[in-house]
Amino acid sequence: MTGGPAAAITRKDEDLFLRVKVTPGARQTGLGGCWLDADQNQSLCIKVNQPPDDGKANKAVILLLAKQLRQPKSAISVLRGQTSRHKTLCIKQAGQACQDQLQALLGNKQA
Repeated sequence: MTGGPAAAITRKDEDLFLRVKVTPGARQTGLGGCWLDADQNQSLCIKVNQPPDDGKANKAVILLLAKQLRQPKSAISVLRGQTSRHKTLCIKQAGQACQDQLQALLGNKQA
């Protein structure tokens, strides 16, 4: 058995890794809130109004996060889950302010 539930945000050196649950084709685009899977692993909820066709939803997720976190789009990439609703994103060279903002979006009061 593993050491317990996984957090939505992990850091390795200067990079942040973010677990997200994407809802493509939503009426409104937005992000925030924490989703827990059956093992209590956290993910940030993201809704985009783009369909999942040809990577359109992935591009919308990156654009939304880049705008919200004030990061360049080129700093954010999808590491795992290109065609899945459950993805792992990498945010290159993300500072503590970026991590704190993500914690706030997840609803964690520690930020």
